[in-house]
Amino acid sequence: MSELLSQDEVNALLQSVPLTEQEGEAPVAAFAVPAAAPAPETTYAAYRKRASRYDFKRPNRISKNVLQSLHFLHERYARNFALNLSAYLRTLTDIVLLSVDQLSYAEFLMSLPETTCINVVKIAPHGGTLAYEVNPTLVFAVIEKLMGGSSETPTMNREITQIEQNLVEGFIEMALRDLQDGWQTIGDTHFVLDRRETSPQLVQIVAPNEIVVVIVFEVKIGQSSGMMNFCIPAIYLEPFAVELKQENRTDISTRITAADYRRLDSVLEKAAVTLGVDLAQKRLRIQELLALKEGDILSLDRTVDAPVSVKVSGLPKFRGLFGTRKGKKAVRILSSITEEHAPSPSDEGIFESIDAHAI
Repeated sequence: MSELLSQDEVNALLQSVPLTEQEGEAPVAAFAVPAAAPAPETTYAAYRKRASRYDFKRPNRISKNVLQSLHFLHERYARNFALNLSAYLRTLTDIVLLSVDQLSYAEFLMSLPETTCINVVKIAPHGGTLAYEVNPTLVFAVIEKLMGGSSETPTMNREITQIEQNLVEGFIEMALRDLQDGWQTIGDTHFVLDRRETSPQLVQIVAPNEIVVVIVFEVKIGQSSGMMNFCIPAIYLEPFAVELKQENRTDISTRITAADYRRLDSVLEKAAVTLGVDLAQKRLRIQELLALKEGDILSLDRTVDAPVSVKVSGLPKFRGLFGTRKGKKAVRILSSITEEHAPSPSDEGIFESIDAHAI
């Protein structure tokens, strides 16, 4: 039996045993093996490209898509709240969304001043709690405007009194109401103010190492400015994860929602318009106009029971019937201009009298 291996046996042996330089094996060059195409080797550098650092102290529990959706959602909230706050304080107000970040709750508390206005807000009906913090500089600016002062307030480093907390309660309720309207796009959510505190250390909505989403706004009231922060625990955002991802597919900053329509309706309902009635018209020459004197009678080219035109802000809108009611002149609306119809028998007897003296 020959002790030498054939060329086929050498090739089969080389294919069955992987050759790597890390195991310290010397390359086999003594055999006359035909050159073959090199197989792709999986090295440490290949794994290194796919690896990413992970910080166990600050894990990223919220995806970038959800954070982007929260950014768009609260950008629109900032615009709406700025409009309502301007009307509430009767001064120019601007609100800018600065950042939407995720960090631990302990880091959020450390970023707040020792004395501030921090509110505990319940999230209904899903359950949970969020923290709403208003910087003292902003609190004193709001109070100054509510009390009739100027927008330039000195910086005060003191605790907010109970009376000042009661004065700023309207501002806080307005902020939560507009926030609730903004969140209607992702679910039926209500924000209810639970309690107010002046020390951040007294508010423990989650464990210190829990991840929270902090939404930071800058509020400018005239010449003064201050910060306000919403701190939402990441665990309470999980029920809205699907809706937030869907919101990210569309531009929610330009889409009009049902809450926007309700807000527009409430504003339009309070708008004042003028209502006028054209009884009759007659053309006169200047000579006839100058000859008019007290007691003269002008004959009109219409009867007293003819429909009159009712105008809204100068535009014809309705057809009506003119007369008197309880000693006062009145107009009975018969139809709109686009839906004219003849007066029905039920229209008779509406007025006490319809005569020439009413006109």
